[in-house]
Amino acid sequence: GDSIGDAQYGLVYRCQVLKRIVERHDGGSIWQKTAKVCAIKETDIQDLLDNPTSQSPIQELCAMQHLKRLHEADLVNQARQQGITQLSQEELRARYEETILDTNVMMPLDTLTDGTTIFCIMPFCEGRDLFCNMDEEGFSEDEARDLVVQILNGLETLQRAGICH
Repeated sequence: GDSIGDAQYGLVYRCQVLKRIVERHDGGSIWQKTAKVCAIKETDIQDLLDNPTSQSPIQELCAMQHLKRLHEADLVNQARQQGITQLSQEELRARYEETILDTNVMMPLDTLTDGTTIFCIMPFCEGRDLFCNMDEEGFSEDEARDLVVQILNGLETLQRAGICH
């Protein structure tokens, strides 16, 4: 993928999402590009251990994984209420990806490690972040109202998950 910026602990890349189309008998796979993109935050585990701060990226990652599990459980419960007794992993993933941004909290699509690096795979959001826009452009009253509603919805999601009160 293409590097799109620095994070507090590592780099963020814009990457093309691949779909496994065939799993070979030798353990390998054949992959196909999709039209989807994601952001992957790459963090060196040793950097986390060598440079502790008051903002713990490990705690943040654990909180995001907790939010993901809760959101998936909500989706399963919603499906049951619609008369769907069981969702396949593929259907659950599709529903998760369709609704993840509705929570107004950035949750991971997946988290992987190779033992030395943590790869946090996130939805890719086009454009600049909120703080850049606040510093450079500001917002109209309507935009500010929409942002406050999104922030309050995000806080409600975090509160329901027990992450903040």
